[in-house]
Amino acid sequence: MNGDKTDYTLASESLILSSTSLANEAMQSQDESGEKTWSRRSPWLQSMAHRTARVLRATPPYIRTHVVPLLRNAKPTKKQCVALLLLVLLSIFPFSILYDRVGFAAIFRDKTLSCGDGFGNPENATVSGIEGLFTLDLTFGKLTFSQAKLIDVAWDLFIGRGAQMLAWYISYIVFSDALLRLIERHPASFRTFAYITLEGPSLGSTWALVLDLFRSRSKQTWSLFAYLLVSSLYILAIPTILGAMTGYVNTSIAWVSLNDTLQQIIPVSDFEETLYVYKVGNVTMNNPCIKQNSTELYNLRVLASHRNSECYCTMSNGSDVSYYTWQYHTPYEAFPPPNCTFPDTQIFTSDWDTDVHNCSENLDITIDGQPYAAEALYSERGYCYQGKGYNHSYLVNRTSCLPDIAHPSFEWGFSTMLSGVFIIVQFFWGLSMYAVWQDAQFNSKLVKSGYSMSQLRAAFAVTTAAKAKTDLEDSELLREDVKGLARGLFGTMKERGAEVECEIYEGVLKEGLIERRQYRSMEDLPRYSPATE
Repeated sequence: MNGDKTDYTLASESLILSSTSLANEAMQSQDESGEKTWSRRSPWLQSMAHRTARVLRATPPYIRTHVVPLLRNAKPTKKQCVALLLLVLLSIFPFSILYDRVGFAAIFRDKTLSCGDGFGNPENATVSGIEGLFTLDLTFGKLTFSQAKLIDVAWDLFIGRGAQMLAWYISYIVFSDALLRLIERHPASFRTFAYITLEGPSLGSTWALVLDLFRSRSKQTWSLFAYLLVSSLYILAIPTILGAMTGYVNTSIAWVSLNDTLQQIIPVSDFEETLYVYKVGNVTMNNPCIKQNSTELYNLRVLASHRNSECYCTMSNGSDVSYYTWQYHTPYEAFPPPNCTFPDTQIFTSDWDTDVHNCSENLDITIDGQPYAAEALYSERGYCYQGKGYNHSYLVNRTSCLPDIAHPSFEWGFSTMLSGVFIIVQFFWGLSMYAVWQDAQFNSKLVKSGYSMSQLRAAFAVTTAAKAKTDLEDSELLREDVKGLARGLFGTMKERGAEVECEIYEGVLKEGLIERRQYRSMEDLPRYSPATE
């Protein structure tokens, strides 16, 4: 029966048996001190191994024989963990916060400037279109010019340059590994290799990449150089972008123009929220402000309503009629009616305060020295300035956002639109850099051997390539004319310059890296001696 089984089936069963024995092997393992490992102290590990075996039996054979062994043998290194952590912190986490808290649509909406406490949003405080890209619509504080300038300089120095240094360090590793992956396919130009490995993203490396775009040998190489060029330009622009999305502006407040000529503008803080009267009975008023608060006016109106319901008016002929009877049959223009008075002998009670009141009690409010019955007032809530009231809609249409000239100060803040654009670009830049780096980690023999580029190793590599191109020794290279040497190594529009080939790393591929030695001083360095040859 065993002879009928194919090698494929035997491999699958072997894989299943090895997965079920993981728990037993872990339970039998002990550390050097003789103490049992965490696997021994985890009774559910053996159960999990059996469950894993059942799952493996249910999976397709291809996954069991190819995918599962790859996953089992995959051991994340410290370098991989650090790379993933940087990707999450610098790209994925800010992008997720932006998407969850703000949303992409809100980034490109019209922006409203901070204008203090005003009557809504003044018309000139709203910025639309592309102008919102540099509009500081999220500002903080009330600072002096020196304080705002100090914060802005500190942001540009530590955040702007610090972010660029971190991006440069990450890109140097990614670019160098990508070049090592490239030269395994075909040689790289001396200019591009030297600038990228010695300088990283810089003006020199961008110019070298531009020249190589017209000399690339394949679409894959052209795509890589194009990506390195765009990425280098982005890294060079990081301080400018971070500086452009922050800044300081004058503290602005809302000003109101009470006439159409803008000759008189008044700060919103000079307006007092209150009630004003626009009509008394049938008489139109010029919106005089009421000094009494709204609670007092409301109380007087409630008392007047109860009085009119319970008290009788004594007419001029001595007859008594109810207030509402007189009001219905007698035309009036003011309250109380001149030919009807409430006698002092009548009283009424109010459900509002449960007190006993006299019907002749004064329920008037004084406006500009003139008493008016509270029940006859037609009032509206608004804003008072110099004794005259204005409604909210009137003031909103005449409000502008202008600097606070009475108490000048500054606010420091961000442009939410440009900040959002930066986070989105950073997200895609981080993912693309991670993909390029992973390509080198899995496909480059040099990178998988543990070789990592540094400026010192790059100096040795370009020196070796220069000697191979010019057939000059070290001392001759030092004495050679710089212009002629650069023309021969970098090449011209008609002639191709030197190239860095994978052959210079044959020793690394065949023999591996030399064991690390500690040189504490120059005297410890190995000396060249012809006698040792």
